[in-house]
Amino acid sequence: MEIWTPQLTFSPEYFEENESWVAEVDNQPIAFYTLQDKAGIAWIENLWVLPEYIGKGVGRQLFLHALSRSRELGYRILQLEADPNALGFYEKMGMRKIGERHSEADGQPRVLPMMEIDL
Repeated sequence: MEIWTPQLTFSPEYFEENESWVAEVDNQPIAFYTLQDKAGIAWIENLWVLPEYIGKGVGRQLFLHALSRSRELGYRILQLEADPNALGFYEKMGMRKIGERHSEADGQPRVLPMMEIDL
């Protein structure tokens, strides 16, 4: 987990600079996503759900919100780079794999699926 801390630590400025949406329970954040524009394509930069809420529909609600919001903003395509463990979720949501990005984490190869859905 420690190797991911720099990539998964978000400053207040990050949320001010990116369109951000959060799911809350009892006024406590349990999940969020950020939406960006990348070359005219809607892009989910982050979609994270606290582990105890995974499988309870929170991620689905946020993803559907991202689809709706992207359409409202006039986008025709939504893309993201998926965590390999979330590939099945995104496929279930109707996304298709359009490629992959190869990287390395803690000296180990890592393949990140690139996903897309038409809006």
